[in-house]
Amino acid sequence: MRLIVTSGISLIFVISAHTQGSVAVPRITDISPDNSTLHASDPDGSAAGRVNGLAVSGNVMYASSEWGGLFKSLDRGQTWAHLDSHLPVALWRVGVDPTNSNRIVTTSFYDGRARSLSGINVSADGGATWSHPASVVPPLHFCRIPAFQQELTAFGIAFERENRNNIYVGTSCGLAISRDSGNTWSYVDPSPNDPADGIWDVNVHDDGIVDVCGDDGHARSRDRGKTWIVPRLLPSGRCSIAVSPYEPDVLFAVVGDKLYESDDGGQHWGVGLSTPNYQGRIPFVTANKRSGGDFDLWFGDVELYRLACKTPTVAKPTIRRCQIGTWGETYTRNHGAHDDVGQLVFEPSASVNACPLAFSSDGGVYVNTLSMDPNCQSPIWDQPKASPHSLWFFGMDGVSNAAGGTEDLYFGNQDSGAFYSRQAGSGVAKWTNFDCCDSFTRASSASTVVYNSCCYKDKNHPVRENQLFLADPGVKNPQQLGNYPLGLIPGWEAHAVEHIEGESFLVLTTAGLFRTPNIRAKPVRWDRLGAASSPTDACGITVSGAEHALHSLFLQTGDCSGLTPSSIYRLDEQANPARWVKIQPPQSASGFGVFAVGGSGTEILAAVFDKDSNQPAIVLSRDGGRVWIPLHNVDSLLTANGGFEYINKKGPTDFTAFEGYPQPSSLALDPTDPLLMIAAGVDSGVFASSDGGTTWAAVKSSGGRLIPRVRQIRFLRGTARIAYLGSQGAGIWRLSWKEP
Repeated sequence: MRLIVTSGISLIFVISAHTQGSVAVPRITDISPDNSTLHASDPDGSAAGRVNGLAVSGNVMYASSEWGGLFKSLDRGQTWAHLDSHLPVALWRVGVDPTNSNRIVTTSFYDGRARSLSGINVSADGGATWSHPASVVPPLHFCRIPAFQQELTAFGIAFERENRNNIYVGTSCGLAISRDSGNTWSYVDPSPNDPADGIWDVNVHDDGIVDVCGDDGHARSRDRGKTWIVPRLLPSGRCSIAVSPYEPDVLFAVVGDKLYESDDGGQHWGVGLSTPNYQGRIPFVTANKRSGGDFDLWFGDVELYRLACKTPTVAKPTIRRCQIGTWGETYTRNHGAHDDVGQLVFEPSASVNACPLAFSSDGGVYVNTLSMDPNCQSPIWDQPKASPHSLWFFGMDGVSNAAGGTEDLYFGNQDSGAFYSRQAGSGVAKWTNFDCCDSFTRASSASTVVYNSCCYKDKNHPVRENQLFLADPGVKNPQQLGNYPLGLIPGWEAHAVEHIEGESFLVLTTAGLFRTPNIRAKPVRWDRLGAASSPTDACGITVSGAEHALHSLFLQTGDCSGLTPSSIYRLDEQANPARWVKIQPPQSASGFGVFAVGGSGTEILAAVFDKDSNQPAIVLSRDGGRVWIPLHNVDSLLTANGGFEYINKKGPTDFTAFEGYPQPSSLALDPTDPLLMIAAGVDSGVFASSDGGTTWAAVKSSGGRLIPRVRQIRFLRGTARIAYLGSQGAGIWRLSWKEP
């Protein structure tokens, strides 16, 4: 699974003001769904994107989302609100000082800033304000990968109960330690014979014993991180580590698809037991103390499991504490929670037999409806009253209805399914979650909705992993497409479906681009476009033209992520037969990133990659790509005049991949007015031009501030008065425009 970056495919963004050089001021509303209407019948339908971490203190709970920042709940996870004061948005863990509920630490991935705030952030006032001490930056020449020194990523957090001032954080450059409650930090490398590597998890226990795991395997310190034992017997990689609540030398670790146990402090690890339904997500393991020497080991990857464990009367390394026969019952989908494990937290007021309190996953946060032991140890999960607004968009489209200013809006998400609203344009949007799991591109007309979902490839569906469905407006009477064109439907980055006019739609497959005059026909007739010249690695369709009545068709090749240079082809329908013609980027460019087309298709607004430096730049062509005009003004805005890296080396590009990314994330042109344009940056915000790209300005709220939390914009759609922004991790926003 990778990032989705759209090029403004078939989407319109219109600024109601038309004063040259000015940008209208919008009223900005977060219209993301609070709940999933599908949850009761299918827990894999959800209203929130992935939440990696949870922390609880009393009635206060914090949730660190994968791409949408930090959320806070004052009622034990029932209602969530975003903490706008925490600026990094790609988070891993959040931790709370067990003796001071106002002391919070977060870990995050690189945030794109030239003076980064990523890695470790500390709050002493419950999240109202945050500090990023200068000492959280690793020393020069300390990191095995030098880029991590300035583009730091941080992972697991551990507070020491016996000494409240000591905090330990695993990072991409070794272990960071604070001995003054997070005010200052120092770095240690548990494996000093080579430069500091990544530490994914850390556990401090039993009066200062520190156990870590990561890219150098397992290491242990018995003196609060001053000296280390590095047996290197645990496999290296992404991991989670836990300790028995009764025996400090009994450790458990999940690495890859194996669960390991050590009964001698990590000197030896038993043969790893294969975990069920391994998917490769981040493994998770924790221990929960029960009475009488018993404890439960909870772990998961796709699903959450609980193992009953016992402490022997006489400690022997030959006796496994956790007896594993069959894996038994799972505690995610069958108990009301979305799969793909994030973190599990327990009732903080109980020292033994603590009830599981809340659970996080790809579906957001779930709360345990059972509050008394022993029933609570088999939790029944329910979605919150108001989930974190952290959906990761994989596709968006809609149909404007002039009467009443309403909008039929449809969008699909990473693992949380697809939603629609018949009145997204005004008031509080009411959303219906109509399918679960990975939902990709969608296209809609006044009478038909077509959408592409995953994942169906199994013994009952041996061929098509991604399937197409069509339905009436409001997703009524959904049915799988009667007959497909040749090839297979791509997913993930690909934009595979597009509406032309009436019941005419385009579908992209591995065999080329196909058009049908009537997608509701039985059987559907598919005409392959430009077959002889069709690119072999096409990944996305773009259609330009007013209401698509007069249209031009474009294909993008590569992975359509915008992360690497790709090519753009335009269909020359005047040729006989029709053929795909490659559009040449500027001579200094190696290829295109994200792009948009407008009008009759002669205008192209694009991000391109420099051949030598790989630096991106925004360019505009008004003649189909023959002449390119650089737009330095918007380049400066997308970097905030140097405040953000235009392309970085170790920014997050996947769940746990750090390949770096360019700043431009989405572009759009109004097909009816060549003066109106928009550009969005991954980190830097949203920018608009109303004079054909000569001048640009940041889109701000009516109070004059930059739009809060509107980052990582991947999809743009608009009408004459309203625009919709679909994000990666911050849900959906409505912009209602006024005159400046």
